[in-house]
Amino acid sequence: MAKRKQAAKKSPLNLILLLLLLFVGLAFLHKYLKTSVSNQQIATKGTTTIYKGMFPCADCSGINMELTLYPTTYTIKQTYIGKRAAPFVSKGKWSATRGTPNDPNATVYELDPQDPGLTQYFLKVDDNTVQALDNNKEGIESPFSMTLTKQN
Repeated sequence: MAKRKQAAKKSPLNLILLLLLLFVGLAFLHKYLKTSVSNQQIATKGTTTIYKGMFPCADCSGINMELTLYPTTYTIKQTYIGKRAAPFVSKGKWSATRGTPNDPNATVYELDPQDPGLTQYFLKVDDNTVQALDNNKEGIESPFSMTLTKQN
C-alpha cells in the first residue's frame, strides 16, 4: 500500500518533467526551423554561383580565391600569387544559416558544417558580395579586403 502512495506522488512529478522536456524540445525545434535556410533559396535558382577575389598572404603577393557554390556542394580554389605551387582545391558540402553575433538576420554560408573544426564561414553582404568570417562568425579584422565578388 505504501508503494502505491509513493508511485501516485511521483506520477505528477513525472508528468511535469515530461511536459518540461516536451516544451524544451519544441522550443529547440522552433529555433532550428526558424534559423535554417534552404540552400535552394540562397543559391540563384539552384544554379552554380561563383565568387572571386584576392585575399592577403603572409609570404606571397596574395591568394586568388574562387568559391563555387553548387546547390549542395562547393569548391574553393586558392592560387598563391608569386609561388610555384599548384592551386589548392578543397571540396565539400555547404549550408546556409541565419545569424551572426551582430545581426540575427544575416545570411551565412557554412562550408563543411558537418566538420566543426574545418568549417569556414562567409557572410552574404549583398546579392553580389560575400565576406570571410572567423570561427565565431564575426568579421576578420584586416586592412585588406576579405570579400569575394559574384561572377555570374
